[in-house]
Amino acid sequence: MPGKTIINDIQWFMEREGEVIATSEPFEIDKDRIQAFCRSINNEEWVHWDEDRCNERFGGVIAPLFLLPALFPTLFFQSFEYGSINALFYGTDRFRLLAPIIAGARVTATTRIAEVAKKDKAITVHYDVTFNVAGRDEPVAVGTFLLRYW
Repeated sequence: MPGKTIINDIQWFMEREGEVIATSEPFEIDKDRIQAFCRSINNEEWVHWDEDRCNERFGGVIAPLFLLPALFPTLFFQSFEYGSINALFYGTDRFRLLAPIIAGARVTATTRIAEVAKKDKAITVHYDVTFNVAGRDEPVAVGTFLLRYW
């Protein structure tokens, strides 16, 4: 993987508004990761646990909706690190799961700076993120994540 981009000032974001800034390396979402995440949030839905039933219906256990948004920072920081700026996760505007993610899938996140909103000495960056699974033509999820920088 190429070296990480180090971001040292908020001007970097303003210069790239509208651009795709990264596509992560594939990240495997295996059964153990799915079930560990489900344990952490007390999610006992059978689609994450009953392997026989899931194999028959879907081809494997399915990742829960909120696993991908939780993985966004991991995928983002494959490509970037912050130098002399501060950052806080600010929230999401939307997140849509478009197709089930079956255990063993290798997921990538393509990140585009959709908007940079200035406020006082800070900015809020709206990232449009498209999640894809290797071997599928259509995205499996899309979302907008907001981070505040100063």
